Amino acid sequence: MIFNWKLHTRIAQTILCVSMVFIVLGATFLGFFLCGGQQNGDEKSILTALFFAVQTVTTTGYGSGFEPNDNVKVIGCLAMLAGATTWSLLMANLAGYFVVKDTQQLNQPS
Repeated sequence: MIFNWKLHTRIAQTILCVSMVFIVLGATFLGFFLCGGQQNGDEKSILTALFFAVQTVTTTGYGSGFEPNDNVKVIGCLAMLAGATTWSLLMANLAGYFVVKDTQQLNQPS
């Protein structure tokens, strides 16, 4: 069997992109949980920090969030930039997979 560098490079890129999603989400969650404080007067909770991290990283933004303090604003800005970058890399990798697949099918003799 011949080692296919293109296939293994594509697999490595996909693993890297998926890993980035979880790293960014985990770091955002940890930041919001440690620095976020309270939401609407409630005690800070793991579920609230996770919900706010997911909605920030995925750029959904329902409008609910932590009480605004400087730490939350900084973490939110960094999370939005990291989330947008991560999702764009993931989508570019996915699009590249389909382009390579279609190019290979077009170049095969019938």
